[in-house]
Amino acid sequence: MPNPANRFHSWIYRKRADVNCIIHTHPLHTAALAMLEVPLMVSQMDTTPLYDDCAFLKDWPGVPVGNEEGEIISAALGDKRAVLLAHHGQLVTGSTIEEACTLALLIERAARL
Repeated sequence: MPNPANRFHSWIYRKRADVNCIIHTHPLHTAALAMLEVPLMVSQMDTTPLYDDCAFLKDWPGVPVGNEEGEIISAALGDKRAVLLAHHGQLVTGSTIEEACTLALLIERAARL
């Protein structure tokens, strides 16, 4: 049985025809930044692909098992490719698997910096 937490992915796919891949993880530095309720600050040149392309969801509703989370997360993401989820982790999107993987690595690097 698929993890019910993946349900919110379908909300993003429905709203964003340009999205073909979603990566949602809880890496150490990104999770630490998310715990501080601080938006991602892109301030180093290697992470510029995320400049003005990472949303921030300050009020994280909790365990994503229902439709409410899908509505909230997809609205917070808007037209950006990434979103930092306070007290949780990150979600990145891409038109390809490679693009999403690269952004997932970059958001962790930016949080670490």
